[in-house]
Amino acid sequence: MAGEESIRPAAESAGGYGGGDGVATEHDARFGGLKGVAASTSAGRAARGNADTVVGMDQGLRRAVPNLLTIARVVLAIGFFAIVSVVLWPKPGMDAAVRQFWGNTAVVVFAIAAITDFADGYFARRWKVVSVFGRVMDPFGDKLLVIGAFVLLASPAFLTIAHTESGGLSIAADAADRVTTTTGVRPWMALVILGRELLVTSIRGVLEGMGIDFSAGWSGKWKMVLQSVAAPVALFVAVNPFALESDAWLWLRDVLVWATVLVTAWSAWPYLVRARPVIEGRRAEGDG
Repeated sequence: MAGEESIRPAAESAGGYGGGDGVATEHDARFGGLKGVAASTSAGRAARGNADTVVGMDQGLRRAVPNLLTIARVVLAIGFFAIVSVVLWPKPGMDAAVRQFWGNTAVVVFAIAAITDFADGYFARRWKVVSVFGRVMDPFGDKLLVIGAFVLLASPAFLTIAHTESGGLSIAADAADRVTTTTGVRPWMALVILGRELLVTSIRGVLEGMGIDFSAGWSGKWKMVLQSVAAPVALFVAVNPFALESDAWLWLRDVLVWATVLVTAWSAWPYLVRARPVIEGRRAEGDG
């Protein structure tokens, strides 16, 4: 009995120790599993944090790109005006090659500025990041570029001139003794474009102030496309002697310029039609 009793505690003790090893092993396994879950959770949180940071940076970049393109258009427009009104302004003894170089540079500057007009709107709509800054500065940049370009294209900078024997300049005339421009743009054409832009902008400002959406329609978009093509083509013809001597280039210039003036004038009509019911409705409410 004593032996059994002495053996039993030993066995139980041994079993208990062995069981202790078993419990410790299970504990370690559980603890290791918890550590793995914790590590996985921490890694997941870190990954989500990094993803949120990337998404935040990406969203911030998307918001910035359209606005940066709009600002670039305004800067390019100012550069275009500087080239045309300073460098290309006629002066005695001006090197024709220099005028041609800077004239073609102005063509490229205008083309890039016009591309930014389509790009900023495209990205803003695609990424759904239309901002108040963009709604204010985008139409301002458009009008600044287009109206400024046509005003300068109709300016004395592009009068058809001839060099005199004394080294001066004289204004040339066509067969009907009319003063012409090398761009094909006449002052009244610039006034038509200016008047249309002022009219539509005024209507849009009033209606959107009432909370009514007055976004540009297809007529306005086609008008902008024609203006963005006609202006650089007219300038290209004016500063390149080979184009001025080519009937094909002159025909293309005149078609684009006249089409632009006609479409610009016509494009105001759909806006007037859209605005009329609203204006008459407001008038009826006021009378009531």
